[in-house]
Amino acid sequence: MPGLLLVPYNDNMRLGQGYNSFLQEPCADGTVTFDKKERTSNTSINKAAPGSQAISYSSCFVEKLSDIAQLLNISAGKSIKRGEIEISGSALSVDEAGFSSADINVVLSVKVVAETTAISDLASFDQSLSNFRHMDSETFHDLYGDSFISGFVEGGELHGIISVRALDRNQKSTIKSALEGAMNSLTNKKDPTLRTSPIADNVELESALSTAETTISVNWIGGGQIRHEHEHEHDNNEWSLQELFRAADSFPARVRMMPTRTHAILTKYDDIATFLSWAQPRQITIRQYDTAHLYARELLDMYMAYKGHTKLLQDALAAPETFRENEAVDAVDISIQGLVTARKMIRTEMLNIVNVIDQLELKESVRDKHHERAKAIEAKSRVPPPELWAIRLPVNLPSHSASFSFHTEDPNPPRQVKATNSLGTSNSTDDRE
Repeated sequence: MPGLLLVPYNDNMRLGQGYNSFLQEPCADGTVTFDKKERTSNTSINKAAPGSQAISYSSCFVEKLSDIAQLLNISAGKSIKRGEIEISGSALSVDEAGFSSADINVVLSVKVVAETTAISDLASFDQSLSNFRHMDSETFHDLYGDSFISGFVEGGELHGIISVRALDRNQKSTIKSALEGAMNSLTNKKDPTLRTSPIADNVELESALSTAETTISVNWIGGGQIRHEHEHEHDNNEWSLQELFRAADSFPARVRMMPTRTHAILTKYDDIATFLSWAQPRQITIRQYDTAHLYARELLDMYMAYKGHTKLLQDALAAPETFRENEAVDAVDISIQGLVTARKMIRTEMLNIVNVIDQLELKESVRDKHHERAKAIEAKSRVPPPELWAIRLPVNLPSHSASFSFHTEDPNPPRQVKATNSLGTSNSTDDRE
């Protein structure tokens, strides 16, 4: 939805609540009030056609975990601070290891908007909440954030990640081409209600995928239970391409029957006149994170790569006989001391990334100055690229290579009917310790 600042919805959100948009953290409630007599809703629904919806299908190939976070409107800074890409409204997180081990990752998305309620024009900053003797920009931000919740989007969203590892590397381009054709047949259809599955009788796709290991993970909100009972009686509740495309086909109709809030709409404090009239005499400014968001996404990919390095070192510590030393001149020694030392050094780099996120979140508030400060922080960053460590790490012997798999669960997140299988579960501990 162009022009709107959106964050994933949860049931604790309230209109007028302060919010930190960089870390996607709630702040003090009631910072902004609304004229109850004039409160109105601006919706995308055509009142003459009850149940009408704005529906969009899209697909894209992705190579970085930060792309997944961005597609799901998940803060990169928040993900780094928590050590995982957590899906709002459930206890699940993206399986970084499974994503990274795949040769091809493609995301299929279905977005359905039934109603958008935005009432920022009626917002008034509650100045009585800020009668502090020594109020400054930092104190204000700690209490109220940089924005407030000014509305909600209702409808539903479905995201399916198709991860493919080619058994024959020479077939990688063939697999990608076949997947692209199937996705285009779905997302380019003028009629959003599909009559047939784009992989039905698709000999080319079936042939291409026969030379690969394919895993599909699905997350959705709205629409209730989108899988038929007979479709998830398989082991581990695994999805097939047929099931995913059928679910995408029927999703808008299911959302029409069971819509739910999917996102909160944020408005920056300095977009409302009552805040500016109060803040300007006190020289209070609001933090701007445009540049910080861009750098945070880059840091997220670095952090997750380092997290994968620590997992490899942990596996080597558990079974050193299944690894050999790398051929690099400064390769990590496959001894208890060598592996522990390398793990400690990598965790230090992960902590350094967290510290950079803290700096980006805390610095200058004026837009131009914050842009300059974010660039300066990026220039001064001493975090080495994780690729420099990758060439030094132990190599897993072929006969002991880890299998390619995603783990699934059957969560019951708020406002969602038993979400069978989300974007994978995380079995790892906090790697920052």
